[in-house]
Amino acid sequence: MRSVEVLDGYEHIDTREFTIDGEKVSLHVFTGQPIEGEPRRRFYQVSTTVEDTGYTLTAVSPVSIAKTLEDNLMLILGEMTFKEPVVEE
Repeated sequence: MRSVEVLDGYEHIDTREFTIDGEKVSLHVFTGQPIEGEPRRRFYQVSTTVEDTGYTLTAVSPVSIAKTLEDNLMLILGEMTFKEPVVEE
């Protein structure tokens, strides 16, 4: 989370409890302008670990979005998994 705090225009919006693969993690919502000259954006970012590997998932949207779009972003992030697929025989 600290690495994004240096973005131009960084502003923390919210931190929410989130679940990935049954584990509770924090979802960070913030705005920033990662590329000079481009518009600010809203980021939804969650980090987790699996064994000895760390992962970060990020969804990006315009700063102002409709609730339905935000709900869809949450659905997509919430469906992410790091479990091995079950092989059917």
